Amino acid sequence: MVQDLDRAIDFYTSVLGMEQAQRLDVPDMNLIEVILVFPPGRGAAVVLMQYTDDADHTYKDDGGKLVLRVGDCVAVAEAARAAGHEVTREPAEYPGFGKIAFVKDPDGHTLELLDG
Repeated sequence: MVQDLDRAIDFYTSVLGMEQAQRLDVPDMNLIEVILVFPPGRGAAVVLMQYTDDADHTYKDDGGKLVLRVGDCVAVAEAARAAGHEVTREPAEYPGFGKIAFVKDPDGHTLELLDG
């Protein structure tokens, strides 16, 4: 769930390189969902949800993370930093995993960025 749908869409498209595949307006639930995907052949999708009413839709953040293969995690981490987002772990090589970086999205969710 996101607080500002336009800001989240901008982050995932401008910084991570995803594309908007579908937008679903669900008026009966006061909900808008936007499905974002990486360009063809990269296989991941993210669903951003924003409620449009004034009800409290908060949920417990259990400390989970989203792991995305972004191609060049150094470039994406730098793009996130340049856009004003927090890089919580600088890109580094991890034996057995390759190069990895961690950033926060506009809502504070942790994203693990993998090279490849």
